[in-house]
Amino acid sequence: MTAATASWPLDWRTRLRVRSQSLFARFVARHADPAARRFHAFAVGLPRSGTHSLAAMFDARFRAAHEPALVDTLAHTMSWNRGERTPASMGAVLRWRDRRLGLELEAAHYLHHLTPLLVEEFPAARFVLTLRDPLGWIESEINQNVRSADYPFWRALEEQRYGRYGSGFPAPERDLAAAGCPYKIGSYLCYWRDHIEGVIQTVPADRLMVLRTDQIGERVPDLARFLDVDEGMIDRARSKSGVGGDRPIELRRHLTTDYLLGEVERHCSALAREWFPEQG
Repeated sequence: MTAATASWPLDWRTRLRVRSQSLFARFVARHADPAARRFHAFAVGLPRSGTHSLAAMFDARFRAAHEPALVDTLAHTMSWNRGERTPASMGAVLRWRDRRLGLELEAAHYLHHLTPLLVEEFPAARFVLTLRDPLGWIESEINQNVRSADYPFWRALEEQRYGRYGSGFPAPERDLAAAGCPYKIGSYLCYWRDHIEGVIQTVPADRLMVLRTDQIGERVPDLARFLDVDEGMIDRARSKSGVGGDRPIELRRHLTTDYLLGEVERHCSALAREWFPEQG
C-alpha cells in the first residue's frame, strides 16, 4: 500500500452506504436547508491540537460534534485524496452530510483535506485552525498513532498523511523506529507544515481564526467575537477535554534535543518561528 492508494477494506454495508451517498447526494442535497444556525464553523486543526476540546466547549449550548459520521466521512475523504472524486461530486456529498448533520460547529482534523471545497460550498462558514508546537505535537501524535494501530481506517489515513513524504528512517532515528514509531520525524514535520500552510492559504483571512492549542482557554473572548456568539455560552472549563492518553514513546529518550531542533529548522522553521517564537 502506498500513500497515494492507501485505503482499508470496507465491509459490504459500509461500501453500499458510501456508494449510495456518492450517487444520490447531488439530488438529496438540493432539498431542505438545515435547521437555523446561530453560526456555522469548521474546526480544521492538526490532529492532537484541540479539535476535541473545541467541540466539547460548544456542545452543551450549540449543535457541535467532534468527528461525526466518522467511518463514512473518512471513506469519502480518502477517496477524494486518491483522486477518485470530482469537485462537483464531492461537493454534493459535503452539502448532503451538512444537511443531515445540521451542525453549527464540526470539528475534525481530517476536514483540512476538504478545506478548498468547504470554503466554496459554504460561503458563510468560518474556520478555526488549531495548531500546536511542532515537537510537543509530534510526541502526542506518535503516541496516538501507536494507540490507534488496531483501527485499519486510522492506519490508512495516517499512511496518506505521512507516507507521501517517503519511507525509511535516517540512522539517528533507528532506535525511535525500534520503539514503535511508525514514521520518521521529517514526515511528521512536513505534514505539520503542509496542514497549516494549506489551510491558511486556502481560507480567506476574514473567515479564519488561527488558535494555538495552549491558548484555547484564554482566547475564548476572541473565539466568541469571531463566531459572533455570547462568550458565556462557551464552556471554558472544557478547553482541555482532549488531553490524555498513554505515552509509551518519549522523543527525548531516543533523540537529542539538538537533532530534533535541527529537523524543525530543516522542515518547518518559518512557521515554527512565526507561531511559536518563544521556542526559537
